[in-house]
Amino acid sequence: MINSLLYIVWNADPEMFTIPGIDWPVRWYGLLFAVAFVGSQFIMNKIYKAELRPQKHLDILTLYIILGTVIGARLGHCLFYEWDVYKNNLLDILKIWEGGLASHGGAIGILVAMWLYCRKTKENWKWIFDRLIIVVALSAMCIRGGNLMNSEIIGKPTDASYGVVFLNPLSERIMLADPSEGLIDNRIKNISYKTTGKDTVIKGITTTAIDVTVKTDRPLPVNYNSEIAYRIDAYSSRHAEDERHIFINAANLISSNSGQDANEFHFRVYGIPRHAAQVYEGLFCLFLFVLFYYLWVKKRDKFPQLFIFGLFITLLFTERFFDEMLKENQVGFEANMKLNMGQLLSIPFVLSGIVIMIWSKRRNIFHQLPEKVKE
Repeated sequence: MINSLLYIVWNADPEMFTIPGIDWPVRWYGLLFAVAFVGSQFIMNKIYKAELRPQKHLDILTLYIILGTVIGARLGHCLFYEWDVYKNNLLDILKIWEGGLASHGGAIGILVAMWLYCRKTKENWKWIFDRLIIVVALSAMCIRGGNLMNSEIIGKPTDASYGVVFLNPLSERIMLADPSEGLIDNRIKNISYKTTGKDTVIKGITTTAIDVTVKTDRPLPVNYNSEIAYRIDAYSSRHAEDERHIFINAANLISSNSGQDANEFHFRVYGIPRHAAQVYEGLFCLFLFVLFYYLWVKKRDKFPQLFIFGLFITLLFTERFFDEMLKENQVGFEANMKLNMGQLLSIPFVLSGIVIMIWSKRRNIFHQLPEKVKE
């Protein structure tokens, strides 16, 4: 064992709170999704006012973009990643609440929505493409924040000190008395984690020892230790080794056993620090938002039509291509691919962005600012 810097232990609860009376959970992902659209509405309202666009057109745009994003992202996930699952159960595609959205599909959905919007309002489509990318970056940042709160889209193992051990999935499994029926063990009051500052290499992967404390609302027999240990073991062994968040050592999984009833039970697991791929992408989207908002404020008359749009999709999907190198595969069929699905879908966007920038510079036609549109 070797001393290490303490890794980041991430155990955020995806649910903010449950609405009393109807027992409806409010999740961080949903909140951040809503923040993305509210923030986008605010920014686009400022742009529309500055460039003398009709407010009623912005209301139409907001509706189109919401629908385009959700429908496109859902269809993208079902078609690109899990078509074998959905092709025989097409109605299940409508079950968005079960999860499964793909950003590449969302991008395509936004493009289609913008085309329909311009067709309806007679808006200059080049103008809207060059403006909407500002809030697309903001929305992407919020959505990656939601992914972080859900402990999803995780990266590959790393021994870097900024590696993150995602433990919320373990907490959820410990809380389940019966996974097949989703029954919650209401005796558990709290689950906490503490890193020991020690690294151990297990099966070629650097892990960090983590002490797990399960507190109950009443004293329970000592054999409750074995019940929780079974749940931890079941969680660890259900994943392939390259997809696990923890390893366990059966010999020291149960850390203490006083032989008496207790309301506090201790265990030791070995967390696998991983790249926080969703954070990397979210921070890059924040950078894009700041950059392109600055370009709109200070230099929107300096670039020919669609150059900004081409630059945006080139930067966004170039980063996405390289970020995929640090991610675990999202679906099984990617294991035998040299480039995963996310990388393959990013390449056409990058190439399109480069072509658009070249085409834009050659045409060298600029937006007329402000450009009054008839009510």
